[in-house]
Parts: sequence; structure tokens; C-alpha cells
Amino acid sequence: MRQVFLLLLLLLCCLPLGASQPDLFLSCDLLSLDGLWKETWNVRLEAQLALSDQFSLNLPLTLAAERTYAGSSYLEGGVFLAYRPFSRRSYLLISLVQAGYLESYLCEEEHQVLFLHEMGLGYRYAFPFGLQVDLRLTVRDPNGVFASEYEELASCFSAYEMVRLSLLVGWSFSVPSPLSKEG
Repeated sequence: MRQVFLLLLLLLCCLPLGASQPDLFLSCDLLSLDGLWKETWNVRLEAQLALSDQFSLNLPLTLAAERTYAGSSYLEGGVFLAYRPFSRRSYLLISLVQAGYLESYLCEEEHQVLFLHEMGLGYRYAFPFGLQVDLRLTVRDPNGVFASEYEELASCFSAYEMVRLSLLVGWSFSVPSPLSKEG
């Protein structure tokens, strides 16, 4: 596990070097605000680094917390690849590495690390001054490989959907690359 993490960290550091000016997009999922009146509260923050016109790496961080149903909490992160085959607006998203840390009194083990998988479809709307809005439909475990992990999560939370709609709102800005030639 440590070798995989170090390889991904090295990959993240080296990939943007070839791009002249990679774009960084920082966003928050506004549809997670429904947790204010539900028992399960989901917060998703995401950073996206554009590697080229067709590819970008997404680094989401999700926190799920249950207010009343045994007080479960779940922290999840990963590395996702977004592929834009047709335009810069529409994209396909797939998780390369995704893991989460579950803490619940309902589980057999008190603390548990889960490995997961997601795929999604999204469409980006760009506005002036770097404001961007992504509408995304995400399907968790589309091929059923991690069924036991998702059953474990569903048993710990009152509302844990396998299909999620997201409205990511944030800003995009250029990040200077050490190899860019300004002159």
C-alpha cells in the first residue's frame, strides 16, 4: 500500500510538468447541503488538475457523518481520471485509487479501511472570472466488485446512495509550471 501511495504521489508531481500552464479547479458539492435537514451529512470537496485538453486528475475528499443513527463517520479520498473525448465540457470519470476510513459502532471492527470504485458522467459550465459549475452523475461500484464494502457502508448510514447527483461549484485558475517558457 505504501508503494502505491508513493507511486501516485510521484505521478501527481511529474505529470503536470509537461503542460505549459495547467489549470487547477477547486470546488465544493452544493447538493450536499441537503444534509442540513437529513440524518446523513455528506460533504465533498474536490481539486482537479488539468493535464491536457482531454485528461485531468481529480482529487476528491468526502466526509459522511450520521447525526443520530449510531454516530457513524466516514472519510474518503482518491485519485480519479477525467477523460474528455468530445469536448472540454463533457467528461467521463473513473476512480484509479479510492479508499475510505470508516468509524462506526455498528461494524464488526471499530475502525475499518475500505477500498472502493466509482464511475461518473459530467458536464461543465464555464462562466467569466474562472467560475465553473459541474453537473455530475456518479455510480458507485458499477460492476459489483466491492459489494461487501458498500453493504457495510449502507448498514452504517441511514442514507447512502449508490447513484449520486452532484453540483460542484468552484473556481478555476492557471498554475505556473516550472517548465513553461515565458519570455
